[in-house]
Amino acid sequence: MHTELDIIQQNRLQTLKQLYIGKYIQLSKTNPSLNNFKYQILQAELLVIKAAIPENELPLFNEV
Repeated sequence: MHTELDIIQQNRLQTLKQLYIGKYIQLSKTNPSLNNFKYQILQAELLVIKAAIPENELPLFNEV
């Protein structure tokens, strides 16, 4: 049986995964030559979110 802490951690992980996917999509749609600052910010946000997700739980994408 799952404890309340397990459920909270699973919800947190799902939220992080959704954020990661959203930022990845945003980054893939941003042209770094047109808006370099926005591109760098999105890269940084993606790296921070990625660091919070266990490696075996990361969604699989080609690296940006």
